Amino acid sequence: MEEKRYTKKTILLLLSFLLAFLPGFRIQAADGQRAAIANPTYTLKSTKDTAVSTKANPNETTVLIFGYVGCSKTRSTLTSIASCNWVKRSDIRVVFVETNGESQENVAAYEAGYQCPDITFCYREDDVHFRIMAAYTELFGIHGGSYPTIVLIDGDNHIQNLLQGTKTSNELLTEIQKFADIDDSGSTAPPSEDGFENIVYGLNSIDGAVVSTKATPNETTVLIFGYTTCGNTKATLQSIHQSSWVGRGDIRVIFADTYGAALDDTREFAQNYTGKGIIFCHDEAFMNYNLAMSYLNLIKETGGTFPYIVLIDKNNRTVGFADHRRQFSECLGHQSGLQTHMTVSHIPVDLCLWHQSRHGVHYYDIDGTGTHHGLRDLQSLLPVIRL
Repeated sequence: MEEKRYTKKTILLLLSFLLAFLPGFRIQAADGQRAAIANPTYTLKSTKDTAVSTKANPNETTVLIFGYVGCSKTRSTLTSIASCNWVKRSDIRVVFVETNGESQENVAAYEAGYQCPDITFCYREDDVHFRIMAAYTELFGIHGGSYPTIVLIDGDNHIQNLLQGTKTSNELLTEIQKFADIDDSGSTAPPSEDGFENIVYGLNSIDGAVVSTKATPNETTVLIFGYTTCGNTKATLQSIHQSSWVGRGDIRVIFADTYGAALDDTREFAQNYTGKGIIFCHDEAFMNYNLAMSYLNLIKETGGTFPYIVLIDKNNRTVGFADHRRQFSECLGHQSGLQTHMTVSHIPVDLCLWHQSRHGVHYYDIDGTGTHHGLRDLQSLLPVIRL
């Protein structure tokens, strides 16, 4: 009798052990800690056309981030991770999985904006990634929630936790350290509450380089949206080109064409403003237009005139928006290290209209947090940046 009971217990024990490796089976920890879940295996495709498996590598923590290109919460999370120390570790793998069916080109441009080769970006132009995310949440009995959805997988290929919503690198590191021996620090970026978190994106310059809208440390970025045949755009660029501040080491000026001008046309346009280091970016696919509209949605604007200018401070915050209708220079005089005599000429009025309905704009998801500046005149914009 005792032998039969022992055999039955042994069989049950073996079955429990085998079931533990089936997707979705929860392993209840003896000490009352969170139950681990065997990680299912899916094959993803990166923007570099390489296969990426969700299966964890031995002794390596995997961080899967499900989100979409236009989501502000996803952007905040990725921005924090991209600027931290632990993302560079060889025993941590970070994978972003785009769930909105964006094209390879669009996700690659999104990836370029973060300037973080330690994060792998994956795309797919259908709903498969969304369904993979849903399968992960169902393992935890969740049937909805907030972006991003983050899955933490340990080196033994078990899911340790599923998180949703905006997370900082420090918060994620705290969760990882609950199951992995990681002695590191989180974000290295200085805290800032000014303006709005910048929309990072990769622009295609006429020199063949990808230029990120992400702020460069100790450098103010002046991002100009317009188009090559617009009189206001030409006048604004001419005024900036003739100013004494353009070309400084602590100011970066980028022009982004929004009406699909070809590379050769943009190069020809740029010849009128040479010698001052202004970066000119083309875009036949009209992706820059969507980016321009997304910036304006930060301040709840839906129409107006080109060009308009976005100011990004060294902390990667968008702290000012201006249109062309008045002078641009007075703002510079209030910056630490800039002189009040740096001026540009008056910009004449010659309306170049735009509106949100053009080219099927994909707005970025905005939380509505941060200081609401609204569209300003060019004359009074730059004092909001403290260089």
